[in-house]
Amino acid sequence: MAELKAVARKLEHDYVSQEDLDLHSEIISASTVINRFGSWNKGIECAGLKKAPGYKGKFSEEEYFENLLNVWTHYGRQPFLREMNEAPSVISSSAYEGKFGKWRNALESFVVKMNADNGDTGAEKSEVERDGQFRDIEKERVSSRNGKSEERRTVSLSLRYKVLSRDGFRCVRCGRSPATYAGLELHVDHKEPFSKQGKTVLENLETKCRDCNLGKGNRHSE
Repeated sequence: MAELKAVARKLEHDYVSQEDLDLHSEIISASTVINRFGSWNKGIECAGLKKAPGYKGKFSEEEYFENLLNVWTHYGRQPFLREMNEAPSVISSSAYEGKFGKWRNALESFVVKMNADNGDTGAEKSEVERDGQFRDIEKERVSSRNGKSEERRTVSLSLRYKVLSRDGFRCVRCGRSPATYAGLELHVDHKEPFSKQGKTVLENLETKCRDCNLGKGNRHSE
């Protein structure tokens, strides 16, 4: 509680966010507070502090995974825990530890989720290599007969991960990636447009940067 108050005084605030504590304290982390008091809210309440402006409560599991995919795409690889405190992540490393217990648990849950795409078939389990990095083992094709997801325009989070991973987290047209080009946005889009009966399946999806995808409209990719 004393350290929470000290960080608040240092920042001249009557509140402390998890990110504030992780950045400005050399003694404890936000995960320490969560483990000690059971929740972040309980910890700052005991310290007599307010919730940080913009605080919206707990993130959903889907938001944790969406954020992790954004960071994974940004680096083109499995991110390290410390990188969750840097842009483009909007959820801190301590929040992941508070939610999943350990960073490794968060990564394992993410990979399990990414390989279970509501009816998409053909994805086998991912394995953890000896160095702690995840290796995706995927079959080449996803069954085009499955009607649960292929008839939807929206690409699910896990199918988006499969496409990005298959394409090496880079644009298939220009070869650029967010890891080497700052500010580059990657999109997962249909090769055969959905409006022309293109299916939302792995083989009909590809990764393009915003520039290469811009203005494609309704025409078929060549």
